[in-house]
Amino acid sequence: MLLAVNIGNTNIRFAAFRSETDIITWTINSKPPRTESEFFAKFSNMYKPFGISKEEITDIVIGSVVPPLTASVKIALQKIHKFKPLIVDRNTPSAIVHTSNQMGTDLYANAVAAHYQNYKGKKIVIDFGTALTFLGINEDGKVGGVVIAPGIVTALNSLVGETAQLPTIELKEPKSVLGTDTESCMQSGMVYG
Repeated sequence: MLLAVNIGNTNIRFAAFRSETDIITWTINSKPPRTESEFFAKFSNMYKPFGISKEEITDIVIGSVVPPLTASVKIALQKIHKFKPLIVDRNTPSAIVHTSNQMGTDLYANAVAAHYQNYKGKKIVIDFGTALTFLGINEDGKVGGVVIAPGIVTALNSLVGETAQLPTIELKEPKSVLGTDTESCMQSGMVYG
């Protein structure tokens, strides 16, 4: 069974692939930062609630946009499973052509996924995370460029934190585009903006 690990700025996401259709996923917070020992303790029992034994995991692949956490997560998983996880980054061999030595692992992985899923023609891959990214890729796997903007939750936290009277709200679709109270107005701005 393959365990895929996505280390992001806000969350660490896990996906255990029993097959292409039988996928078990779970998430833990990236913050506060943890040591290798803390990850080892946290990861040692993380499979049990999902009915997975650690012996079922035969391969691990890690993608990370948080370099300080990458080594700690890798070492903790290596101690648990007794084999080295594969770290994916922009230099991992694929048909993707990019010209940036700064391309994030998340953007690279998104480009690879879009290209290998046989989506025909030019593509725009949108990733809703801590940052909102738009990646343009052509039919040959050449990355044309990227747009990076604040993610929805990041923008909402900034809006609430930098204003005197705007409250923390639940991020959900309002009943109409035009709000009639502060909460629905903010929800409209976040969902439709």
